[in-house]
Amino acid sequence: MSYQVLARKWRPQTFEAVVGQDAITRTLRNALVSGRIAHAYLFAGPRGIGKTTTARLLAKALLCSERSGPEPCGTCAVCVEAQAGTIVDIVEIDAASNRGIDEIRALRENVKYAPARGRYKVYIVDEVHQLTAHAFDALLKTLEEPPAHVVFVLATTDPRDVPPTVLSRVQRFDFRPIAPETLIKSLERILQEEKIPFEAAALPVVVRSAEGSLRDALSLLDTAIAYGGGKLEAATVAQLLGATAPEAVRAFCAALIGHDTTAALEAVDRAVGSAEAGASAEATGGAEAGLSAAATGGAEAGGLRCYNVASGEPHTVGEMASALAAAFGDVKPVVTGEYRLGDVRHIVASPATAARGLGFRAQTRFADGIAEFARAPLREPALAGS
Repeated sequence: MSYQVLARKWRPQTFEAVVGQDAITRTLRNALVSGRIAHAYLFAGPRGIGKTTTARLLAKALLCSERSGPEPCGTCAVCVEAQAGTIVDIVEIDAASNRGIDEIRALRENVKYAPARGRYKVYIVDEVHQLTAHAFDALLKTLEEPPAHVVFVLATTDPRDVPPTVLSRVQRFDFRPIAPETLIKSLERILQEEKIPFEAAALPVVVRSAEGSLRDALSLLDTAIAYGGGKLEAATVAQLLGATAPEAVRAFCAALIGHDTTAALEAVDRAVGSAEAGASAEATGGAEAGLSAAATGGAEAGGLRCYNVASGEPHTVGEMASALAAAFGDVKPVVTGEYRLGDVRHIVASPATAARGLGFRAQTRFADGIAEFARAPLREPALAGS
């Protein structure tokens, strides 16, 4: 059998297996148990976080003839066909390529026909915001009062482009980006099940690049495993993704807190020299959030993690922010030129990303900003045993 990518192999087959959308899956499971099934749903949210998967699970549960609770049985003929994508009573429509009024007219004609088996016929319309204005208008009446056997599930990455007249006719669920810690746990479980050796320090780099998307994280994981020759190592993942390795980040933090301007600038130079061109995702990493929280006087964890400069151990952003706030005190924007402390904070997450592409004058202001930050007074030793 040909290789199946991780994102497809590990697609959830039950509501329980859906990652990071507990409120939504709980609501749908309760609705299935009580029989309070709406005639139309809208699943909105960023890419790769479970909208289409949840729509398919809902459709499979509605059609499953052996279901006794909220979950489809997974073994009956309906479930087997639904999982294989061959069941005729679950109709998936890509609105990006079927966006005109003629396609919607055909849909309106087809909904009249009873399902081939079971009680329901489910229409999943993906990227529904791509429909034209006339197509939306043609859909309104059917969406408001469909036949009793029809359930619509609309999915979109941009609900702002869905007309209010449609929004008022559906039950809306907003899917959220998956928290980094939840993504890391999911990747760890999958790697263990796949029996792939990995370094724990490599996973935060993958997760930061995925930006809350499990599908993106699994796609990156596939690429990183192939790049690493069947294993996952922090150094090779950082090299592949053009990210600054955790040890380089720690060295940069230590140089700033140690008032060592030369070492801080050298760390940036090394990072720029070794990073892959075009990388930018790591600028949203945990260390950025930690220093940002410290700069604003906050200590919100936000579900992110970062690294202790002294020990190299992971800590919550709240712990990192508290330590930095204690170290630098009530530091106000201090750097020269256009750079402020809030602007400089993302250097800690990725020195390479921050410095890449700057012109000569901007590089000078950037260096001045690092130097000024490194000279900021400390109130007490930072991150020592935090």
